[in-house]
Amino acid sequence: MATIYLHCFGCKVNQFELDAIGSELITHGCIQTSDPAEADCIIINTCAVTAKAEGAARRFIGHMVRQHTQALVAVTGCCVQLTMDQLRSWPEYESGRLLLFDNYEKAGLANVLLNTIQNGSKSIPGDNDQASLTAPRIHHHTHRTRALLRIQDGCDNYCSYCVVPHLRGPSVSVPPTEIVTQARSYAAAGYREIVVTGINLGAYGADCTEKTDIAALMGELCALFPDIRFRLSSIEPRQLSTGLLKSMQQSANFMPHLHIPLQSGDNDILARMNRDYTAQWFGQMVADVRRELPHAAIGIDVLVGFPGESDAHFDTTRTLLQQIDCSYLHVFPYSQRPRTPAAGFAEQVPSSIKTKRAQVLRELSAHKRHLFYRRHHNSVRHVLIEKHRQGSMLHGYTDNYIAVELTGDDSLMNRVVPVKLEYTGAERMRAALAR
Repeated sequence: MATIYLHCFGCKVNQFELDAIGSELITHGCIQTSDPAEADCIIINTCAVTAKAEGAARRFIGHMVRQHTQALVAVTGCCVQLTMDQLRSWPEYESGRLLLFDNYEKAGLANVLLNTIQNGSKSIPGDNDQASLTAPRIHHHTHRTRALLRIQDGCDNYCSYCVVPHLRGPSVSVPPTEIVTQARSYAAAGYREIVVTGINLGAYGADCTEKTDIAALMGELCALFPDIRFRLSSIEPRQLSTGLLKSMQQSANFMPHLHIPLQSGDNDILARMNRDYTAQWFGQMVADVRRELPHAAIGIDVLVGFPGESDAHFDTTRTLLQQIDCSYLHVFPYSQRPRTPAAGFAEQVPSSIKTKRAQVLRELSAHKRHLFYRRHHNSVRHVLIEKHRQGSMLHGYTDNYIAVELTGDDSLMNRVVPVKLEYTGAERMRAALAR
């Protein structure tokens, strides 16, 4: 059968989707390669959340079709959804060597490629029903120790800067039985940690026929698979329910790690962003979480340079973040996106100012991370050992997402072990097996 090469841009949902496509093809006899020059078919899942991500995807697609003329190039994802007309003007599309699948055709991509490879048929499937979402099964497993489990797709929030709802459609949940089936497959394959992910994760369950939500689902997964660590990807602040925090407290295998979007610490900017909370509410919410989960990792997303963000607005955001007891920041410069209201807002902030503001907050993030690490000096936490880094050093993450490195042999790989942490001021804490 054919040899395939897979390449992913963007979020964890994208990676799950590409893994599912690859798994389906490998199950039908295809062979995966890490070298596109060896591939009969190159499959790319793309991102368009920022102009930078979209540009990187388009450049990579162009490079693949120019450099690897022996291969079919199949492309899907948000960049395709956004720029389908432009990509269809490429000569490689006209010749049939470039195959394009929008986000609603993605689920049929593997079958189309199998038909193309076997029969020369290049028919593209029709749109799938947006009101339902089947969990593609990942049967073929890579050697990763951490698996991704998509439980939801789409978003109904329509923040004024975000193009994703326009590209992925409304929020749709995977039925709980299908989620459990995929988790069982991961457990059988020996995975020790599963990252539960979605585009708007906390909206899970609102459209399910059986009454459920993210808290109930996580409680069920943790109870069914006690030997697997479960971790959330990112969750909106309004969706951090008391039930979810309780589940995290009560389930030893529900990792104390939350990644929460703030986007701005200024109320005027939050309103222009169409975010449904105030900076004061957000600060109190994080304080409440910290009180309930004192050792948890709390990461925060921040968007700098939104249209109309003055120096005073930015200073308000920085002051709030200095006061919040979080563990790290993910900082993104605002990017104009087609189809979004903010793209037409006046007072677009110059790139040079966005770059400076992002650097200020990244330095604050480094400071926050080191404070969090130092707080855990000499403590004992459980680490999933993932792989070698430099020489004989192993690395992994604690339950509360502290990056560690330690000396050890391969017998520790893919095991959860207790370690004593040592703060050294580096990006990773040193660790030694606890006795």
